[in-house]
Amino acid sequence: MLTPEQLQGHGLSRRPVDRLVSQRHWSRPVRGIVCTSGQASWLGMAWAGVLLGPEGSRVGGQAGLHLHGLSGEPEQIDVWTPRGRRLRVEGPYRFREEGPATHSGRTFGSPPHLGVEDCVLDLAAELDQEDFLALVIDAVQRRRTTPSRLCSALACRPRARHRALLEAVLGDVRAGVESPLERAYLHRVERAHGLPRGRRQVRRGGYRRDVVHEELGLVVELDSQWHAGLARFVDMDRDNTAMLGGLVTLRYGWVHVAGAACRTAAQVAQVMRARGWSGTPTRCRSCVAVPDGDLWAA
Repeated sequence: MLTPEQLQGHGLSRRPVDRLVSQRHWSRPVRGIVCTSGQASWLGMAWAGVLLGPEGSRVGGQAGLHLHGLSGEPEQIDVWTPRGRRLRVEGPYRFREEGPATHSGRTFGSPPHLGVEDCVLDLAAELDQEDFLALVIDAVQRRRTTPSRLCSALACRPRARHRALLEAVLGDVRAGVESPLERAYLHRVERAHGLPRGRRQVRRGGYRRDVVHEELGLVVELDSQWHAGLARFVDMDRDNTAMLGGLVTLRYGWVHVAGAACRTAAQVAQVMRARGWSGTPTRCRSCVAVPDGDLWAA
């Protein structure tokens, strides 16, 4: 990708460039940019966006996450430019101005792009809570960032959206939560109803189990999507292996945790009581939908 100024620096005037483009050896993917390798790839278009901007421009948003290996190729390419340089360019671009304190001073890779932390926090303004939560957990799980680095970046943004959510979820990630469904179970089922806290992500016998209550011989598996094919049989084998080891397995999905958390808590509590738990679950604000009985604390 080259600008007209760069082409002139190589001794090429407009006429030979136009001829090469007309012969389809080169192309003009957007106005003001010449691609010398035929048709421009997505990466080439990202480079073009940086070249169209002033010095110091860099890719961010979903496009930045893609360059960090955390997203597919987005249709829109965000390019952050120094403040005071507004651009209107046809193509897949959204040019955004950044001030001295908008992002960290670090720039990564080729084409130049923001760090993972800045890309994640920028997207907080555009994603709903569930999608933002999934993004944060995925970035940490895949070791592109850490809770500490995200907290440090957040501290530099006094008006960040989803601040309370991010601070809470980073604490949950440290505790072993690895998906939005697991976090919902932790808060809506386990904590909201005073159930014993299980161990997260326990590896045993070649399998990893979501929540384990060792002293009660109970496993809770959380499936965020319908399992099919080989994955379904792996789940079955894992549950059967747990049963042979004296463990009871309860399996829940989004409909049980988000749509019926109180009934799920009651079911888990009943199994716990049957297996030796002497405690009593507590009612949350939504537990009016659960039938009365001696299971619940006042």
